[in-house]
This record gives sequence, structure tokens and C-alpha cells, in this order.
Amino acid sequence: MFKVVCLICSVLCGFSFFSCTSSAAVTKNAPEWVLAPDNVYSSSDYLNAVGSGVDRRTAENDALSMLVKSIVQNVSSVSDSSKIISGNDKKGYEIAYDFTSSIATVSSVKDIVGVSYKEVWESKDGTFYVLAQINREESGRYYRQEIDARNKVINSEIVFADSNDGTFEALAALQNATNLAQENQVDMALLAGIHPDMYRLTSIDYVSPAALAVMSSRQTEKIRVSVYVEGDSQDRISGALEATLAEVGLRIAEVDEEARYSLNGKVIMEKMDGNNKYEYIRYVLNVELLDNVTQKVLVPYTENGREAHISQSEAKQRAYRTVEDSVKTKFKPIILQFFEDLR
Repeated sequence: MFKVVCLICSVLCGFSFFSCTSSAAVTKNAPEWVLAPDNVYSSSDYLNAVGSGVDRRTAENDALSMLVKSIVQNVSSVSDSSKIISGNDKKGYEIAYDFTSSIATVSSVKDIVGVSYKEVWESKDGTFYVLAQINREESGRYYRQEIDARNKVINSEIVFADSNDGTFEALAALQNATNLAQENQVDMALLAGIHPDMYRLTSIDYVSPAALAVMSSRQTEKIRVSVYVEGDSQDRISGALEATLAEVGLRIAEVDEEARYSLNGKVIMEKMDGNNKYEYIRYVLNVELLDNVTQKVLVPYTENGREAHISQSEAKQRAYRTVEDSVKTKFKPIILQFFEDLR
């Protein structure tokens, strides 16, 4: 809250500084919209901000910056007058959503829908003044429609995830819902700053993006994967694969548990022709993450190479260590990329 107060103070100081410098620099021949834009364009219908600069482009950028600051100030006001939303979903966890968390995001927004540069004036000293304006009703209606449309998709994704519990499809749905909810959070903040009354009439059903992120995380934990590597007599490769899956949040199926997914592999360790000094072992590992229902290969992985030592047994141990290390360093990023591609 201290950061929010500081932000509001800086915004107010920025407005004060602008009005003082403008009063000193603008001649008495300046249009009324330069000194008092709300007298010309009603603040109940429009969000107005005047910027200045050495040329028109600079003045437009300054006006847009002032407009963003005005939106941020309005968001602060709406947030201060609203209680923190808290809820308890069906899964049993509590979520608190403080709307002030969106202020920082809004302050960095450049492409605000509905901004127009209504007026331009050049003073005798060559300074340009520009009035940036947002039609509250038109822009507010746009953001509300966007929020409502995403809200429908989010709810549909949640229903789909519930119906396909414990699958990567459910995880993908919840990840998409989380991304859409984050977009909604920004638009909700913009709506609050542009049209507070319309914002108060806009509702969402999923509590917050944080709630969906929790649901997505828990969905990952529900996915069960069995692991089997043919030729892994020491169970070292399968152990490395299981550890990697656990690190990314997946659960390893028990021996007698029927898993939706399986990580099937085959490792080959074979002796190669050496020389008088070294013995060589060639290794090949092929792994596939398989959907046991659709029989679709989701993630393929292959590793091969050779190791040498003065003894054949030690060369084989080196080969095992190399494969284990490759699983940790190369297979894990592939799984993480698979998760990313689900989004």
C-alpha cells in the first residue's frame, strides 16, 4: 500500500508541475482546452489530458503519458473504495485478490484502445499542445465486451478441465484460462480507470488469475506417468527419468496403478572394437512419452554416443553416467518445452 500511495503522490505532483509550468508558458491567447480541458469536454463523458512539446509527436507522447497517469489515479481511487475480493473455491483453497496489483501494469500500457488526439495548438514560442482524449462510454464498452468474451472462454476451459481431469489436455486448458485471466486483469484495471461505474457492473466467475494458476499447478500433480526402460538392468536410467518427471511436477505411477501416460524407453550398451589400450562401449537411449489412450507419442527423446576406458566394465559405467547426465540436462528442457507448447 505504501508503494501505491507513493505512486499516487507522484502522479498528483506530476499534474501540479504540469499545470504550473503550463500557466507560465501558455499565453493568454491559448484555447480554453489547453488550460481547462474539462470545461470544454465534460469529464463525465471524456477522460482528458493535455501534453506539450517541441513538436507535435513529442506533445502527443506527453499527452498520452498524462492520460495514463490519469487512468492510474482513477484505478487507485476505485481500488481504495473497494474491498479486497476473497473467496473459497470448491477445491478448498482461499484466494485474495487485491485490485491494486494491476496499477503497475496499467502504468506501463502504451496502446490504450480509444485514444484520440482531439485538439492541437502551437503557441507563439513554438511549443505544441495536444489534447489526448478517451470517450469513456465507447472505450469502456469495448473493454467490458473483451472481458466478458474472455470470461466465457475461461469458464469453458475450466469445465473442460474438470471433465478431463488428470490429462495434459486439462492442463493445457487451465494454462490457457490463466493466460486469458491475466489479460482480463489488465483490462479490468483499464476499465476501472476509464469507466468506474461500468467496471463495478462487470463480474468475473473465476476469482483471480492466481486461483487459476493454483488449479493449473494442481492439475499437473494429478497426471500419472509410468516409467519403464528396457535393458536398464541397474534401473539407473529409469531412476533418472523418474526424478526428472518429479522435478517438473508430474507424479510417477505406482507399479499396480493404471496410468494415462507412459514413458517407455530402451537402452542399449554394446561393446565396440577397441585397440590395445582402450575398451569402447556404444550407448543408445530411445524414449517416448506416450498417451496410452490415443497411442500418440507426445515427447520423443534420443541420446547416443560412446565411452572408453582401459576396462570394459568401467567403460560401461561411464556410459551409464553419461546417459544419466544427459537425462538431467537435456531431457528436462524438452519436457518443459512440451509444457510451454501446451499454452
